[in-house]
Amino acid sequence: AVLRGRNVGVAENSRRKQGKLDTDTSIDGTAAVLKKYEKGLDVWIQDDSLVWVQATVVGTMKDGRIIVRLGPGQDTVVWVKGDYPQLCGENNFVNTEDLTRLNPLTEPAVLQCIHERYKQGEYYTTAGITLVAVNPFSTVPSLYSQAKTHLYSSTQPQDLKDLPPHVFAVAQQAFSNLSRGLGSKAVIVSGESGAGKTWTARCLMRYLATTSAGKRLPGQRTPTSIVKIEKRILDSNPILEAFGNAGTVRNHNSSRFGKFIQLQFNRSSQLVGASIQTYLLEKTRVVHQAQGERNYHIFYQLYHGITDEEREYLGLGGEEEEEYQFDWLPTDDSQNDRDEDWSSFAITRQAMASLGIGKCQQQEIFMLLSAILHLGNIMFNSEAHDDGCPCTIEEDNQRCQQSLRTVCSLLGMNEDSLGRCLTYRRITAAPGRRKSVFMKPCKPAECVSRRDCLAKLLYARLFDWLVDIINKNICGEQAEWKSFIGLLDVYGFESFPDNSLEQLCINYANEKLQQHFVHHFLRAQQDEYEQEMVPWTFCQFVDNRDCLELIEGRISIFALVNEECRLNRPSDSLQLADRLHSTLGTSRHISRPKNIQGQAAFTVCHYADRVTYRVDGIMEKNKDAVPEELVELITQSNNRFVSSLIQDMDMLEGATNKKGRTARTVVSKFKSSLDSLMQTLESTAPHYIRCIKPNLQSRPGVFDRKHVHSQLQACGVLETVNISRLSYPTRLGYHAFLERYGIIMRTAADQAPESRSSVSSLSSLSDENLDTENMDPQELLRRKNLAPGGTPGRTPGTPGKRRRRRTCRRTAVGIEHHARQCCQAILRVVFGPSLTQQQVQYGKSKVFLGHGMFDELESARARLLSQNAFTIQCSWRRYKRRKVAMATAALTIQRYFRGWKARHYIKTLHRAARIIQRAFLRHMLRKVQERLEKDLEDTLLGLEEQMEHALSGIDLECPDMDPEAAVAMDTSHDNTLNNMMETDEFETQLRWRTTDNSGRESSLYEESLTIREMVMSKDRDSEERGERRWLDRAIFQRQGVASIRQVLKGPIVFHVKASVLAFSNICPWIDTSYSLTDVLRF
Repeated sequence: AVLRGRNVGVAENSRRKQGKLDTDTSIDGTAAVLKKYEKGLDVWIQDDSLVWVQATVVGTMKDGRIIVRLGPGQDTVVWVKGDYPQLCGENNFVNTEDLTRLNPLTEPAVLQCIHERYKQGEYYTTAGITLVAVNPFSTVPSLYSQAKTHLYSSTQPQDLKDLPPHVFAVAQQAFSNLSRGLGSKAVIVSGESGAGKTWTARCLMRYLATTSAGKRLPGQRTPTSIVKIEKRILDSNPILEAFGNAGTVRNHNSSRFGKFIQLQFNRSSQLVGASIQTYLLEKTRVVHQAQGERNYHIFYQLYHGITDEEREYLGLGGEEEEEYQFDWLPTDDSQNDRDEDWSSFAITRQAMASLGIGKCQQQEIFMLLSAILHLGNIMFNSEAHDDGCPCTIEEDNQRCQQSLRTVCSLLGMNEDSLGRCLTYRRITAAPGRRKSVFMKPCKPAECVSRRDCLAKLLYARLFDWLVDIINKNICGEQAEWKSFIGLLDVYGFESFPDNSLEQLCINYANEKLQQHFVHHFLRAQQDEYEQEMVPWTFCQFVDNRDCLELIEGRISIFALVNEECRLNRPSDSLQLADRLHSTLGTSRHISRPKNIQGQAAFTVCHYADRVTYRVDGIMEKNKDAVPEELVELITQSNNRFVSSLIQDMDMLEGATNKKGRTARTVVSKFKSSLDSLMQTLESTAPHYIRCIKPNLQSRPGVFDRKHVHSQLQACGVLETVNISRLSYPTRLGYHAFLERYGIIMRTAADQAPESRSSVSSLSSLSDENLDTENMDPQELLRRKNLAPGGTPGRTPGTPGKRRRRRTCRRTAVGIEHHARQCCQAILRVVFGPSLTQQQVQYGKSKVFLGHGMFDELESARARLLSQNAFTIQCSWRRYKRRKVAMATAALTIQRYFRGWKARHYIKTLHRAARIIQRAFLRHMLRKVQERLEKDLEDTLLGLEEQMEHALSGIDLECPDMDPEAAVAMDTSHDNTLNNMMETDEFETQLRWRTTDNSGRESSLYEESLTIREMVMSKDRDSEERGERRWLDRAIFQRQGVASIRQVLKGPIVFHVKASVLAFSNICPWIDTSYSLTDVLRF
């Protein structure tokens, strides 16, 4: 049903007073309406302070009023106006974790439920697709403990709805969907300043980093690289908060910049890196702090956290010394704040070291921060300028001069050069080709502006340098990560007494995020239901599109401010304000402020509240011009770190480039960066967290119902709850549904053969029966040649063309009908035949699933995939076992084959050894036989004759003798021959004849002797050798023979080398007493 809130009731009441009621609101209709307000019924009525209070109906009146009782003795009369007063119903608000379960679902019931849960310490409540998070303004350790992290990380996705709502549940849902391969995700954290967005983003980042790093198989350790990346990502948060957060009147830790953290995951859903993109740092806060506000946290941490030695080195001095009191650093903090700054500074330094920023670079950063603080103490002499003299730095002010010297020392600059850049500005005139440059003294206001510009430039460049260092240390390679989870933490909606360009940009960013939510969920979802012809009752909601067009449209506030900046004329705030009202006055979202008279200002009606902006200073902030002489001064600094911050600047902001066009303004750059962010968010599946600030004083335990109600109305929580209650959160096209969950139908058909006929019967298309059970619709069209365009050569108006078009339309309708029936079959398999329209709806091209059905489908698909994976694993293990068994059998066969081969080889060696031994013994026997065949007697006679000639003094030449000539010796061995002829083997050997050197043939027996006979012949020759030695000595004494080599000594014994038979020793040694017959038998 259409929502009927308080505004609708007020409109009807005004119509009632004017007499413009319809016939339905007649007296009879009023009586019928009053029947539902029975006595004793609880209703909600409006209240000025509590917004909605609960009352009990006491009675009714005839004029359409009812009497209600707020408490004892507190009766009042209430007009019945449409749905007002609204019924309370019976709800247990404390235990209602999802606002969609409220019955009836009304605005007061939503507010009361959040209030009751807040009082019981339940700070998270689910509102459809949105998580409502109320800031407790106190530390709740049990809410973010390690046990709580393990509880949500170990829960299956389909069981998350059974757990209490928590920021961890949103993170786990996004991580589970990413692990399923459903694409990149984004978590958008929104809310006003002080609602707890920074803390929520910090908890999300810590949970995702811890959960993804801990995702591993049982028994598997987390890689060291992943642990280091996780620590670096978490350590980047303290640095960004120290340099980008500050204390405001509404929040003590307000983010003064926007950031989009992209956590990068690989295919295994492990965190491999991250990247941080920042938006619009509030540089003005460095030089200007409103009453009750603070500068950036890093200045206080530095001032209270450094040691005495570092304090003296940085020129900060003592906290109680007057000359070291800084105008840009209000120090009216309590002792608790100082202790917190001291501990936070230690955490910041440790985080810097973890990200690769060493001590030397830390000292350079601290020197730059100290120089920025001292810049705020430099004052200018305004009286001298009033007298016509150039404006100079105050010389009588001791603190000013001390700060000037400290700034020049820390930044590596010359005092005169710095003073000249701050008090003089360069003017360049280029008439024609000549170029004239001269210096013009600045007014005191211009000097202050140039000093502030220098401080803002240095701090902004330092912040960008830190972001680049963080990204270099935590960003993963492009090839390593596949998907990401984005965490968006931007500044909340702001409305201060004095609002300028910063607040306009901040509120514009919140308008963009609200429009993204409205377009993505409230509008687009309902439009899709209408296009898909799904039964749906349109729900009203607040659309901020007109307000967004007022700010960023073609003719808008941004366009007029940029145009005014491009005009080469002095800025006039009153003229710009009049132009804004005259050009954009037709819009209902802009108006003139009533409480500001005589000042240039305009009021914009945002989605959250009405905010008044002052025009003074908007154009200067939009230009953000940096004087060239200041940049040159920093570039020429002796401090390399300071000069390096400026050297990599693209172009001077606000300066004119070579083509004569001015540089992009702050508004233009911020708008383009937000457009890029919106494109990134459009490519992801968003998750929303709405942070609620319970009170303006940031006090724990205080719940301001009026303030909370305004936030719930601004962010459209009630509309979100109502649409989420009636909507279908999951929408999938038929092709995508069948592609992802077709395994369920195929498995069911395989398990139940009798159901195959019913499944195949779903393939009847239009007038034809086609087998399209496993056929893609596009493939079916291609095979039937029914693509639009027809056959070439036929005109569009021919009967054949029209017939093909009709057939194509019928077949397309049949394909959609077939796909729809397949989806129905899959859903019946999972959820049974009793499916209601609240659970599922079938559109023209998509299937719409109710709450919880997507998780059930994913669970069923996961079970089937697990079963199939188990089957594959079983087959693989079976294959592995078979492979191992075959390998074992092959090894056994190889082992036996190698044993047989080795034994065969040894036998071959034995056989070869025996053959070689026999051949060698024959050779040795032949040598011995040749030696014995020589005629020993003839040799001895010849020797005696030579000796006689030698003794007689007659030189006798030794006759030439053929050493190889064989000496024939006739021996007879008849008896031995008769004994050796006993065996057949020796008879064969006897038939073998040999031929000596002289050509005489002899048998083996004739050429062989026993070894014993050779020993006996050796004994007979020993006596002859003794006689030869005596004769030799006599010859030596008489003839004086010079060498014994000249004397013939009888038989010459040749010593041969060792046997070449490598394997002859493997057989037993043959005893020397064996005969040749025995050897041959062996």
